[in-house]
Amino acid sequence: MKTSQAVGFSLIGQAHIGLIVFAVVLAISLVLSLNLTVVTYGALFGAVTALLLLVYWLGKGGKFFVLAVMCPLVCIVVTPITSFFEIANVLGAFFVGLCFILTVYRLKKGS
Repeated sequence: MKTSQAVGFSLIGQAHIGLIVFAVVLAISLVLSLNLTVVTYGALFGAVTALLLLVYWLGKGGKFFVLAVMCPLVCIVVTPITSFFEIANVLGAFFVGLCFILTVYRLKKGS
């Protein structure tokens, strides 16, 4: 069985693919409903989740994993969602923010 660090770094290696896929999803959902507040909330919470996961994968403690798992729930609760398309916006933006931070980390580390 892989360690949590090995799993985390294997996910980081595939983050660029997720960034492309979810950018397309976000672009399509923005055509159907343009709400920049929802997109901002989603991207910020996605970035915070990625940062918390990176801290956990670097061995700083399990409390960061618990906080990272709670971030999507908090994002959905605090985001002002008024339509089905805004759910697609917040989910697309969340994963774009998450994958963006992981991709930047990978590029910065050079691996």
